Amino acid sequence: MKDNKLYIAIIFALVVFGLIWAGNLYVDLRNNKSQSSQSVPCPDCYENQYRIIPGIESDNLFLNLERDLISYDKNIGTLKTVLHPDSMYLILKYRLSYCGECVTEILTALEQLKDSIPCINIVVITCGGSLRDMKVKMHPYKDIFPIYEMMLANDMGLPLDSSNIPYMVFVDDAKTSKHTLVVDANSIDLLQAYIRVLSRKYCE
Repeated sequence: MKDNKLYIAIIFALVVFGLIWAGNLYVDLRNNKSQSSQSVPCPDCYENQYRIIPGIESDNLFLNLERDLISYDKNIGTLKTVLHPDSMYLILKYRLSYCGECVTEILTALEQLKDSIPCINIVVITCGGSLRDMKVKMHPYKDIFPIYEMMLANDMGLPLDSSNIPYMVFVDDAKTSKHTLVVDANSIDLLQAYIRVLSRKYCE
């Protein structure tokens, strides 16, 4: 009799364990399905989880103001002629080979946020392509932001220039880089928080 009760208890425990395991498996499958079905601006870039990087090496460095630029309207100058004295800037820099859909998401968000930082001039600098490539990709934004292609050298003197990822850098009136943000099209809320910080710190 005791043996029968023991067997029944063991079988009951196995059944309960099996039900719990099956339930967890169902939940996991649902979670995986929901995650894979989420709409993201750039699925190919989704694995790159960028964020604000505190203390990044490019902070508090002087920009290389002698870098040659060509504007959307084909005017040739240098970074020094673009960044006027006594003015503050937010520069978005990216390689033209980067995911176009991702950059569109970033620029669209930046367009919506630009009025919240009226004291800061926004400039877009592309690199790694031709003037024609820049004009084609940046055509929808030519009347919204000043746009430049960096000629020959693809860097402004910041460590992040060696990467293929878009970034934003705030430049104060001394032309020193600060508050660098690696931009992720799938985390626009982070970009919004970044702009709010700049607004409160420099425009209020």
